[in-house]
Amino acid sequence: MNNIDETGMPTDAYITVRRNEQGEVDIYVGGKPATTYYGQDILNIPFIKEVFAWMQEQNPYIKEFHVGAFATRGYKKGKTGNPSSGLGPNSWCRLKFTNKKYGTWVFNRTYGSRDAYDWTSHCASCCATSCAYAVRKRAGFRTAVFNAPIAKTVENPTVEINGGGLAQLIVNSVYGKQK
Repeated sequence: MNNIDETGMPTDAYITVRRNEQGEVDIYVGGKPATTYYGQDILNIPFIKEVFAWMQEQNPYIKEFHVGAFATRGYKKGKTGNPSSGLGPNSWCRLKFTNKKYGTWVFNRTYGSRDAYDWTSHCASCCATSCAYAVRKRAGFRTAVFNAPIAKTVENPTVEINGGGLAQLIVNSVYGKQK
């Protein structure tokens, strides 16, 4: 049976990038170290790990980076949404913070056919690299991911950040919830 995260999504539906017990950045699917996702090799693993380490330098409250290839298509790059956990050609990512709260999923892109190469069948292998690249190299997308509203979870049913995003999360985690 799949492990279910606090938002109700199976943990094998997405790639998790986080530090292992030795403090090294590693990649997991379903809670287990992984180099494949939906049977496809995860491309550019060293780059993905490098970007995660860089993300934590920017914000030490980031615990995990989640990336999924979902059936749900997003409205526009950098916009938040609620993708299904079904495999599809749409790349999404979100953050999980040290206080166990999750950023909302942010849409990255849809893979489609280009010439003779079908990107749809390779989305599972490309989605983590694509999201890592967008976070590291595109300020607008990085801002969307870092400032995504915090998702309500079973564990945190009344988040009430009201769009304050990352700045409010940092204030709350350091000083407690502000009135």
